[in-house]
Amino acid sequence: MTDLGPVSQVLEREVAGELRRQGIVVWLDNADTYRGFVDGLVARSRGGAFPHPVVGFRGSFLELIFELEPYGSGLDRQPLLIHMPGFTEESIRATPVLELYEPGVRFRKGLDTLIREAAVGRVAPAEVDAFLAKGPTLEAADAWLTAAASGQPDDLLRFLEDVAGRPRRRRCGRSPRTGSRRTQPGP
Repeated sequence: MTDLGPVSQVLEREVAGELRRQGIVVWLDNADTYRGFVDGLVARSRGGAFPHPVVGFRGSFLELIFELEPYGSGLDRQPLLIHMPGFTEESIRATPVLELYEPGVRFRKGLDTLIREAAVGRVAPAEVDAFLAKGPTLEAADAWLTAAASGQPDDLLRFLEDVAGRPRRRRCGRSPRTGSRRTQPGP
């Protein structure tokens, strides 16, 4: 997971948790937003970096059926992620994946929701809103959040940097005559 950007890391953790809890997960990606991410997940799964099998529909139901053959035939629901880009709850019913969709769990994740979740505590909500207004991709969100989290100091540091440039006055104690504090120009 180390080669993934911060938004993709959040998504991978969420998908892995869903697979551990539910077993068979059918990811309905109506807008085909996550194809590149899932293709990377397939590669990481085959290489052992992702612990669960991942199969993606890439235009051929025949190829998908051959890829799914080793999965879903036992009594126990073993973890399996099936990515179905361009499908909805209704359109999936007219596919051979229905056999695994019905006993499995549907997964959907809006990109804007994912970006907001990944940015919590790292970027101000107003900056997230401004970024989301551009209609970003997952790859753009990873690059943006990486830059925003590492390149910008937080609000306290910005304030301290602003204050450091202003002239300061050092307190020296109370005036014996007036009781008010005396000040002296700072360094």
